[in-house]
Amino acid sequence: MVTAALASLTLSDFSMKMRMFSAGAMALALSSCGSAPQTDPRLGSVATQVIEIQVSPKVNNDSPVAVDAVLVYDATLYDQLLQLPARDWFAKVEQYRLDYPRGFDVWRWEVVPGQVVQPQLLPDTVVQAIGMIVFADYFAPGDHRAAVGATRGIRIYLLDKTFAIEPFLPPA
Repeated sequence: MVTAALASLTLSDFSMKMRMFSAGAMALALSSCGSAPQTDPRLGSVATQVIEIQVSPKVNNDSPVAVDAVLVYDATLYDQLLQLPARDWFAKVEQYRLDYPRGFDVWRWEVVPGQVVQPQLLPDTVVQAIGMIVFADYFAPGDHRAAVGATRGIRIYLLDKTFAIEPFLPPA
């Protein structure tokens, strides 16, 4: 029966059916391109509730150091900031505020050597962020930037020439 149906098709009919099939397949493929917006798989990956900072007595050649914890809500901005050295972040942060007015929030500290810093509680809105990046404005060469993973608490250790981040579980 199938052979009889195929035999009755002329070359022109077959060609026409193939073109219609191809056009339909193409339309289906293209329709998925403009479908509902895709959410970023990283969205909601921030769980940090508290930030603690410990400062070395010899931090930054015995000089103050600025530290920014940046909660990022815009995927394009997040990818840009992951490539940005801290020196550039601190030089351009005001321009980023103009370019991405709702793209990020910043918690900033300016600390001096040996300073005791009280823990900083973050708002519940952190769960809406794509990611968190910490920048420290050291004199020493280096990127002085770190992405923070999904952890409820972080300790930032401001060492002499660089910094380190350690996750911890804050008390409930």
